[in-house]
Amino acid sequence: MDFDPFIQIISRVGLTRDLQIGPTLLGVILAMASVGAFFGSLLANYIGTRFKTGPTIFEAMFVACLAPLLVPIMASGPFYITSPILIISFFLGGVGVVISNVHVISLRQTITHENLLGRMNASYRIVVSGVTPIGALLGGYLGTFIGLRLTLVVGAIGTVTALVWIVFSPLPKLSNLPVEEEESGLPEIVTSETKT
Repeated sequence: MDFDPFIQIISRVGLTRDLQIGPTLLGVILAMASVGAFFGSLLANYIGTRFKTGPTIFEAMFVACLAPLLVPIMASGPFYITSPILIISFFLGGVGVVISNVHVISLRQTITHENLLGRMNASYRIVVSGVTPIGALLGGYLGTFIGLRLTLVVGAIGTVTALVWIVFSPLPKLSNLPVEEEESGLPEIVTSETKT
């Protein structure tokens, strides 16, 4: 998961065209995603231990998915207000993406049999990378016909819909990474319900 290309491409165009943000400030704003990612990597283990695996993944993805909504909200306004909010948006996106990725990847690798790890990772990467050009083309098309700000809203709402898959899955109740193996040789998933 990352700020998808749809959001990335349209936000860059919107920031430079509508807000007249120069290259230096644009670089600072976009770099905040990497700064957030760095802090997220430092916090990932602590937060996962403190709040358990499932809730950590959900909450981190919640932050990462909602952060892009700040971009269209700040698509107009005074420079001294829009710039800090945009910096916060990209920073929070970076934090959420990295924390969720650390725990999601750990979970995938834990519950997947070692003989299938290569195929699982390859399949995941094909699906994720395969939609990149589609998102980029769709972002450019919508930006041309309905305007940049509305396109940013569409992209941000589309990102939030990723949370629906998690809400209706067993993931939010997952306490820890599976550590016990059943007779089948597959790890047992421990949730808050299986503990009681």
